[in-house]
Amino acid sequence: MISLAAISLTALALARNALAQGSAYSQCGGIGWAACTYSNPYYSQCLPGTAKTTSTSSSVPVTSTPLSYISWSTSSTGITSNPLTSTSATPTSISGPTSTVPWAAGTATLLPNQLWIRADEDPEFHFYLQSKTLSMCLFYPIYVPRRPDPPAVDSPGDAVISNPATASQNNIVSGQLIQYLPSGGELYLGVYPNATGTTRLKLFWATAPQKNVTWAFQGDGVEGNVPGYTTAATGNFLACTDTSTTAPNIYLDLGAFDYLTPADCASETLNYYNGATTVT
Repeated sequence: MISLAAISLTALALARNALAQGSAYSQCGGIGWAACTYSNPYYSQCLPGTAKTTSTSSSVPVTSTPLSYISWSTSSTGITSNPLTSTSATPTSISGPTSTVPWAAGTATLLPNQLWIRADEDPEFHFYLQSKTLSMCLFYPIYVPRRPDPPAVDSPGDAVISNPATASQNNIVSGQLIQYLPSGGELYLGVYPNATGTTRLKLFWATAPQKNVTWAFQGDGVEGNVPGYTTAATGNFLACTDTSTTAPNIYLDLGAFDYLTPADCASETLNYYNGATTVT
């Protein structure tokens, strides 16, 4: 006869086996379960397993900004930058004096033994020695009492520097600076005598040789010597717009070059040029 204790032990064992086997259609496997352990065709045991811990991580993308650099470009666009945009800059170039002559070159041909004489300093760079002309007075008419007609080309009167097209042809002979007229006549460069102590002497053209000034070439430069005013020949001149704004009058400067220059004047040198035609 089977005792009650034996039955109890048997029931407990069956219950444990049933718990291990699980009920029909109960969970076997998945999260928190290990795979089924095969024992025989009639029995497999599904054992709890170690649950896998999953973690969710978020990553923040890291972006780096490349350092900007500036590269000089030889193109006309100036400065270029990468990757930023910068304001372009154009380097300032430094150049020497340039001609300020507003006219075209002359067409007259230089005759033998004659020379052009012109200024070689800004602001009258390559303005040519001559007499005042009709065209100058027409552009800037000035009323002069008892002289209704402006002076004609190559006439006596103020010496000026102006348009290459109306430049006079000149030379220095025996101390006289001569302007050779197309008609075959001659004009002579003189200086107006001023009060003692003046710093400049105005130049003019006369029909007769001048006795109070002696002209000479020093290299290609023109120099004048006026007894009583200069102790030696000087090649310093002044181009002044005191009486004309179109054709500066020429003065012999008795002071140092470009020193204490009057407000309406510019320091100049006069030099000869022997090219076939005038150039600007």
